[in-house]
Amino acid sequence: MMNRAALLFAFLMLGASSLQAGEVQRSLLLSGVPTTGDLARFESLGSPISYRVTLSSPSDSDFERLAQLPNRRELQLRIDGMPTAREFDSIAQFLKKVEVSRLLILLGDRYPTAAEATLLNGLPPARVELVFGRYPSSLEIPRLNQLAGVAGGERWLTFATLRFPYALEQIALLQLDPKLGLEFITDLWPRYYAMDFLNRLKNPKQLIIRGIFPSDSDLEYLAEVRPLLRLVVETDFDPVRPESFWLKLERYPLIWVRQEAFPTAGSLSAFSEMQARSASGDGPKLVLDLGRELTARESQALEGSGATVELRSSAND
Repeated sequence: MMNRAALLFAFLMLGASSLQAGEVQRSLLLSGVPTTGDLARFESLGSPISYRVTLSSPSDSDFERLAQLPNRRELQLRIDGMPTAREFDSIAQFLKKVEVSRLLILLGDRYPTAAEATLLNGLPPARVELVFGRYPSSLEIPRLNQLAGVAGGERWLTFATLRFPYALEQIALLQLDPKLGLEFITDLWPRYYAMDFLNRLKNPKQLIIRGIFPSDSDLEYLAEVRPLLRLVVETDFDPVRPESFWLKLERYPLIWVRQEAFPTAGSLSAFSEMQARSASGDGPKLVLDLGRELTARESQALEGSGATVELRSSAND
């Protein structure tokens, strides 16, 4: 079975990609089509909003309503399950009218058929990501490789398995077309066996590590994984001795997702200082996934830190 928490997290990953230094960006996660009341509420927020919308069996009327989302800075769209041919047509028409930064399709243990791969290739240029709850067999690789020939668009495969692949799974994955991006969601850091496999892959790759910070020995192996387009670390706690810890991750294209509680003063300060030292627009980013709005004290601390932050909340609460 697919780990749903891992998928909710994966949906966030690119959210802070275009923020300016010191900016706090609001992101709303919306399950289903917004009501008229929702649209009015979003309009009243005033500031630009990054929307992450999840739909099941989407229709033309669903997309008409999504096109009305106000104050839209960015839109990511997540579809539960493989769309039908008719739904693919609706999605394609919507992508032609509204800019979508990322389209995710959650497939669980199911891999696309050859006909479905053709429909996926028919979508307008965009970043399209298929999310799986298991690794593919060698028999499924040719259908995935059909996706690599799309002109002007990105095709990514995300494996929400919470582990790195075993030997037979590695053999299959090494047959993937190198133009396909690969994203691994795990709850452990790569050691020698995983490091060696990742370096044998010619594909663009990203890692999402959940619930654990790296040890010094973990970092030694991580340093040998090249190239790494994105490293995402999700925790509901702060690192020990953050001033020295964040220095160890400064070299990576990092996103830290801090869940449930606001970061400690030391951790927020150290992370903000790391952001300030980065000369790259793709430098370290902080996502606050607290499940609530900030308190007045937290808002003041965030403003005083100068940190660049994506503040996530549910639009359905």
